[in-house]
Amino acid sequence: TTALLTLIPLLAATQPAFADMILDNGNAPTSTGTTSAVTGTWSTGDEIWWDDAAGQYVALGTEEVGVLTNPSGAVDLTLDGTIDIGGLQVDDNGFTLSAGTLTNSAGTLLLTTTDSGTQLTTNSALAGDVSVEGGLELLHRGTSDGVGTMEIATGSTLTNSGSITGDIDNDGHVNLETGGTVTGAPTSTEGSLVLVNGATTGAGVVITNSGNMINTLAGGGSVIKLVNPNGTASNLTIVNGATGV
Repeated sequence: TTALLTLIPLLAATQPAFADMILDNGNAPTSTGTTSAVTGTWSTGDEIWWDDAAGQYVALGTEEVGVLTNPSGAVDLTLDGTIDIGGLQVDDNGFTLSAGTLTNSAGTLLLTTTDSGTQLTTNSALAGDVSVEGGLELLHRGTSDGVGTMEIATGSTLTNSGSITGDIDNDGHVNLETGGTVTGAPTSTEGSLVLVNGATTGAGVVITNSGNMINTLAGGGSVIKLVNPNGTASNLTIVNGATGV
């Protein structure tokens, strides 16, 4: 499978600027004049990003955002250890991150898109502060024990069936699916917290809450909506004194 991923410098968390840097792991270290991004392994320091202006391959760092676009079929990038970057802009479906950890040690890890509704699947861990923006639908399946605050911007969606240890600041939509866990304080300022649970036995949705689960919508309403597609009893566990307001 093939895909194009370009790089953009992270000038600001929500307003990156485009540059001519393209993930070319199919050809590096020898340019063929046509970039090729393929399923494979990605390590910090890998010089697999083609800088067209400089005419050379470079590594992606904490000041840049990689843009994932134009995949030919499914593209699975396996993270080798910790990948420390500015973020990812995902403009087409079909991308999955597996293994390892994605983080930005210099600030907030930006996960965004210019095409609202585009999905990114993360089987990898996420660490530090994370911001999901631009209408991106993040399908998180990994174990993330080092998340500070995960911000879900208006129009964006987090669907979690993995585990997140950290707070969720939700202005968009948060779907917690069967097997998903959140240890922290989910706060919905503009959006909805939806628990989608199809299991009647075994692991359901677990929220271990360090504070109150708060809905600050001016119109009020419940912070939790129980949605069971199977029409059977839901299996929800809320521990550590968590409350819904």
